[in-house]
Amino acid sequence: MKPILKNKMAKILFFFFSFIIGVTLVMQFKLVETMNNGQSIYDKAAHLQLELTGIKERKEKLEKEIKEVESKISEINNSELESDTLQETLKSEMEKYELQIGYKKAQGEGIELELLLQDIENYDVLINNYDLILSIVNKLNAAGAEGIAINDERIVTATDFRYEEGTLHVNSNPIKSPFVFRAIGNPDTLEASLNIRYGILWELKHNFGINSRIEKKKTVVLPMYVKEIVYKFAEVVED
Repeated sequence: MKPILKNKMAKILFFFFSFIIGVTLVMQFKLVETMNNGQSIYDKAAHLQLELTGIKERKEKLEKEIKEVESKISEINNSELESDTLQETLKSEMEKYELQIGYKKAQGEGIELELLLQDIENYDVLINNYDLILSIVNKLNAAGAEGIAINDERIVTATDFRYEEGTLHVNSNPIKSPFVFRAIGNPDTLEASLNIRYGILWELKHNFGINSRIEKKKTVVLPMYVKEIVYKFAEVVED
C-alpha cells in the first residue's frame, strides 16, 4: 500500500481515538455537585474513595486504549496491509467510538434506577431541583459507567438539561415521570456509588421525600443519541 494512503488511514484512526478520549474526559469532569450537609468525615472519606476508585479504573482503561491504538497506528505505518483490511480495521474502530459517544445503541450488564414519585409535589420538587438528576449522572460516571440514559434519552457530552414551563427537557426533548436511569457498567460498583450513606439517594429520600428503586440487571439497553453533535469553535489540529 502507498505510504501516503497508510499515513492518511493512520491519521483518521488517531483522530477518532483523540475525539473519544476528549469526550470521555469531559463526561468525567463536566458535572460538579455539592456534598450533603451533616455528612461525617468517615462517610465523606468512604464516598470520595469510591469515586476515586471509579476514576482510577477509567484512567487505566484509557491508558490501555492508548496503547492499543498506538499499536494499530504502528501496524498501519509499518505493514503492507491491503486496502480492504485497513478499511475493516477503521470500520471496527469507528463503530467502537460511535458506541462510546452515543451514536450507536448499547447493551451490557449494569443497573436500572427508578425514582418513585408518589405525587405531583414530588415531581415539582425534582424538576425544580434538577441538579439532583445531574448529581445522579455524575455519580454513575465517577463509578465507571460506560453509558447512561434517562428514560429514552442517551446522556452524552452534548446533552443539555433545561427546565421550561413546568417540564424538564433533556437533549431538548421533554421527559415525564417516571424517571428511569439506565447505566452500563459493574452493577455492584454502580449500585454502591448511589446507595452510600449520605449519598444522592439518601439525600433524595431524607431531604426531599423521594424514594427510589435500584435493580441490577444482566442486560441493560441504551438508546442511541439522535441529535447531531455540532462544534462551532473547536477544530482538529493536524500535525
